[in-house]
Amino acid sequence: NVKSYPWNTPEEIQNLRNRLKEIKNGINAGKSVFINKESHIN
Repeated sequence: NVKSYPWNTPEEIQNLRNRLKEIKNGINAGKSVFINKESHIN
């Protein structure tokens, strides 16, 4: 009964997934801000 990744507890994995979501959301937010700036110029 050996864990393949003993250092990755379910909590840590969930935290990593949440961070990935936040990063993706941040990138999407940055894109929308960039698009809004361009539309203002035009």
